[in-house]
Amino acid sequence: MPANMNEKKKSKKSEIKKIIESKQKYSNISSFILIIVLIIIAGIAFSLFYSYLTDRIIKFSIQNMEEISEHDKKSVYSSIEYRWVAGESIGTEFKQSKFQDTSTMLKKLNLKCQTLEGIDVSLVTDTGKVYTSNYAVTEDKELLELFEKYGDRFVVRRDNTDTKQDYKKEQLLVGSKIEPFTIGDNRFEYIVSYYDIAALQNELKIDSYNGQGYSSVIDSDGNFIVYISNNNNLFVRENFYTRLQDADLKSGMTIEEIRNGIESKESFSIEYSSDGEDYVMTFTPMEELDWYFVMYVPRSVFEYRSRTLSRIFSILTIVVLVITILVIFLVVRSHSQRKLMEIDFKHRDELQEALDIAKQANTAKTTFLNNMSHDIRTPMNAIIGFTTLASKYIDDKEKVNEYLGKIMQSSNHLLSLINDVLDMSRIESGKMNVDEKENNIGQIIDEIKNITQANIEVKELKFIVEANDIKHENIYCDKLRVNQILLNLISNAIKFTPNNGTITLKVSEKSVSKNGYGVYEFRVKDTGIGMSPEYLKEVFEPFTRERNSTVSGIQGTGLGMSITKSLVDMMGGHITVKSKVNEGTEFIVTLKFKLQETNNEEHSINNLENINEASDEMFKGKRILLVEDNPMNREIATEYLQDFGFLVESAENGKIACETLEKSKPRLL
Repeated sequence: MPANMNEKKKSKKSEIKKIIESKQKYSNISSFILIIVLIIIAGIAFSLFYSYLTDRIIKFSIQNMEEISEHDKKSVYSSIEYRWVAGESIGTEFKQSKFQDTSTMLKKLNLKCQTLEGIDVSLVTDTGKVYTSNYAVTEDKELLELFEKYGDRFVVRRDNTDTKQDYKKEQLLVGSKIEPFTIGDNRFEYIVSYYDIAALQNELKIDSYNGQGYSSVIDSDGNFIVYISNNNNLFVRENFYTRLQDADLKSGMTIEEIRNGIESKESFSIEYSSDGEDYVMTFTPMEELDWYFVMYVPRSVFEYRSRTLSRIFSILTIVVLVITILVIFLVVRSHSQRKLMEIDFKHRDELQEALDIAKQANTAKTTFLNNMSHDIRTPMNAIIGFTTLASKYIDDKEKVNEYLGKIMQSSNHLLSLINDVLDMSRIESGKMNVDEKENNIGQIIDEIKNITQANIEVKELKFIVEANDIKHENIYCDKLRVNQILLNLISNAIKFTPNNGTITLKVSEKSVSKNGYGVYEFRVKDTGIGMSPEYLKEVFEPFTRERNSTVSGIQGTGLGMSITKSLVDMMGGHITVKSKVNEGTEFIVTLKFKLQETNNEEHSINNLENINEASDEMFKGKRILLVEDNPMNREIATEYLQDFGFLVESAENGKIACETLEKSKPRLL
């Protein structure tokens, strides 16, 4: 009997062993597939993030290049203006002096130039006779031709090569007409300063971008005035457009379009490839001199910065991904082991050990994640967690839709965090500038309403816009920054106002100064949960959120109000806040804008209507052609447009779009 029982025991153990091996094999395959899927998802996400980060860095870097170009072009003009003014002052002084002869005049001219930091100057008569501060007297009819061609002031580049002495030197001639004075038979009417190209190059030497940046100054015909690099070598004089013929333009602009932009005095940037290297080039007009300042920087300089940031992000992503994969693997394995416990109770000790290992792994994961930044950890955990649940309940449409909605919320929160951190970084580094252009307050408020309309309708809020005493709607302002300030305040009000609440935006013009500036006040008030007096003291500090049970479930980076305060300060404005718990909050922003001379009522703020409801039939049946080269973006955009009622036809590039338009038949609306 015992022998028979042992035989059965062995047989049973053998059977259980086969079942365990089979289920473990299935479990390992499932875990391996899940790991591969997670790695692919992480790879796609990282690729998109790297592309986004590189694009943002290049945009910021182009703005920085434009700032450097603006500074350097002013330096060039100041140096030339200095020579104009110095020369004209010499002419005025010499007119009032009484010289016995030209020799006496040359001595005084020599002494005068020594006090002007060694600038060489020549006085020119009406017959083309040239008296130079180094006592040389020559004939130069070409100078008279230059004055006749350019007028009272000019600056040109001229080759002063002396072939007999094997001497090559190119200079800028800075000439101006002076009040005429006479010495003997000589009537002096002009004065010319000589500006060494090498000196101009030294003034404009570029030390930014690790010494890899280059700059040049060209005239209206594309001829190089000077070419500046980090190694102080003068560039061989040639035409700028000739160089571009050998380059591969990647910005979509042709050489002719670049020429037209230069002739129109526009500021713009392009990307091109030359000798196997990609470059970013910015163009800044020098209106006073009819020149252009051009700066070149290798794209690899910007990509290096992007790679540095992406490495940090990739390390964090890999660490989190590895821990997540380990936890998933152990959870799947423990689940399999729990089923095997029902087959043979004798293996409970082994299953308990596996469960203990899984618990230890979970504890280790929790400890590690608790040590990470809370702001990054929360949305990333949510995305990973709800993705796992969606995969697990893939056949349950209701649950999958719920999980996808939460994944979208977490993704938007993570993107908002990244954007806020980038904005804070730009503000703290001083690289965020105010770009004032012609705008209309009514149009700005109208766009704010359109942007926030969807969120307001979701929470069934009432949005009231009030305009008081707005006499000057057309102003000069940085529309992007004003939008960002108002959107931050209104979005904050939406977030902390319960359903069926009210948000009010009041806009008023307070005063107008004599110099053409108007003071405007923006009030954003809500009937939300309000803030405690203690938190009001730190509401504009970064990474701060009031910690109470009311707001614990509301996501936020803690950077929105800090960014808003920084933008208001940067624009020379003022922001205050009033709030009471459970009664609501009111933010008051005061900004000063320059007024336009004309008044356009096309987007009058007094004609704006409050947002209470929107027509769902507005776009129904309307035809639209969507042009997008990215298939995923095209698919997403098509779905969104169809939800609004549009009849969507798509094209993957401009050529196909044009062909589609040519084939389509016009239809009256």
